[in-house]
Amino acid sequence: MMASTPPLWLVPTDFSPGADAAFRTALEMAQAQDARLLVLHVVLDLQRLPGFFVTRQPIESLQHELEEEAERKLAALLEVSKDQGIPTRVALLRGSPVPALLKAAREEGAAMIVVGQAATDKAGRQLWGGSTADGLSRHPPCPVLVVPAPASP
Repeated sequence: MMASTPPLWLVPTDFSPGADAAFRTALEMAQAQDARLLVLHVVLDLQRLPGFFVTRQPIESLQHELEEEAERKLAALLEVSKDQGIPTRVALLRGSPVPALLKAAREEGAAMIVVGQAATDKAGRQLWGGSTADGLSRHPPCPVLVVPAPASP
């Protein structure tokens, strides 16, 4: 009898406290359930943004800086996963977060998406998710776990 492949959980990150809470939760759950993680960050494609804006540096240079910084942060998350013995891959995508993440979940055959809650209303109350969590939960290819954001001090 062949051993089955452990489930793959997609863990989107924007490196916010809410995304960090989702990453930590995914790590804990992955240990208990023998799952693999795919930690993804989506960088907006600055050349495809609608409208007009002025920047002191060329768009290509700014795009490169954003992607390099994201790659450094993803590498740090990968080290945390390795230290805990969780099979993990990281990936940097370019585009609009929700469509890119849904496409990745479908293409990778994700068993679950673990996303952090990021939104608060003007009174500081937690909303059920952020725009990414909300978008991912509308037509997901798999279950979506929305992890509460940490309480503000």
